[in-house]
Amino acid sequence: MPIVGDIPYVGNLFKSTETANIRRELLMLITPYIANNAEEADVLTKAFQKKLKEIEPLITQRIDDVVDF
Repeated sequence: MPIVGDIPYVGNLFKSTETANIRRELLMLITPYIANNAEEADVLTKAFQKKLKEIEPLITQRIDDVVDF
């Protein structure tokens, strides 16, 4: 109640304060692979880059959520 909350002593009965602490975590698991030659390394690198592009919007969204907090 806006006006009643301003009255000394009585106002404390009608005021409320709330504090929220939110903790967020992003966990990424990366599995290492051993490439036997340059061609295999190229294939693995391209596959990794493709998967990274797929999840990039999710990572960006999470970072924006944290920054906006």
